[in-house]
Amino acid sequence: MRKKIFYSLLAFCAFLLANNAHAFTCRTSDGGVISPGGSTTPVNVRVRIGPDLQYGKNEIVNVSQVTCTNDVASWTDYLKTDSSALSLNTALFGGIGFGATINGTDYTAPVPGGISIMTLTNKASQTVTLRVYIVLSKYPTPDIKISKGDIIGQINFVQTNDRPGCPQCGPYRWQLIADNDAYFVTTSCTINNNQQINVDFNQIRQDYLTQTVADAQIKQDKALTYQCEDLTATQDVQIRLVSDAAPFSSNYIKTTNANVGVALVYNNQVISPNNTFSTHITNGVGNDTVTFVPVKNNVAYSDIATGPFTGSATLIFSAP
Repeated sequence: MRKKIFYSLLAFCAFLLANNAHAFTCRTSDGGVISPGGSTTPVNVRVRIGPDLQYGKNEIVNVSQVTCTNDVASWTDYLKTDSSALSLNTALFGGIGFGATINGTDYTAPVPGGISIMTLTNKASQTVTLRVYIVLSKYPTPDIKISKGDIIGQINFVQTNDRPGCPQCGPYRWQLIADNDAYFVTTSCTINNNQQINVDFNQIRQDYLTQTVADAQIKQDKALTYQCEDLTATQDVQIRLVSDAAPFSSNYIKTTNANVGVALVYNNQVISPNNTFSTHITNGVGNDTVTFVPVKNNVAYSDIATGPFTGSATLIFSAP
């Protein structure tokens, strides 16, 4: 009698282990787990966002930050888009056009269901090859600011497998949450034909640095040209400076030297990081000159570390 009970218990334990292993698991880059079996209740998926300008579109999020795994080698799992596969938060994006790039193919919204995202077996893993983008306008339009914690939108998938009755199958609803701040261009209008603006101050003596732009001994002028595909556009526009601020002043662009920042000056006014200046285009074109000035913290010259320093910023073209 004892042997019967003993073997019965062993069989029961083995059944539980096998059942728990039947799953398809997705994980985010920050370690979050998207549970197997899916849910009609949206799961928050935190993602890093960042503009990536391409012809006619601006990528806002790359969902390859999520990796999915087949947990049972003998099963084959399938992940496809569900109906109404993609929606964006209209409070942020309004009625702007958008879409998704899936496995290299662009699908303008409404993104259809049934598009294959991945097929996994033998405990393989794969990133979700889906990128969300907004469609750029040919005329000046306002830029978009997304803050950390904002809801970007929602992606709807359905996960199935090749087992009879499709155990552990279900809908996957992912609500994309921004994990950082970012600005996004909504227009195809360009500044300097989207070419990088290089500002090289060469070698600078510590005692040549000043605390204000009014006293500056070192400065560089740079020409800006504006161009829109819509050659009928004649209107006021704004240029936003996007960068981190120097640790000693919110008015200046941060550099790798804690005691040195760079000022952007337009019409004798310092444009602080993440602020704008107004200008004008006529028949889709315009031009300006801005000045870059290295400035120092309120410290003795001898306290400023010597050696190379760098900084970066982005200029965004938009409508007021």
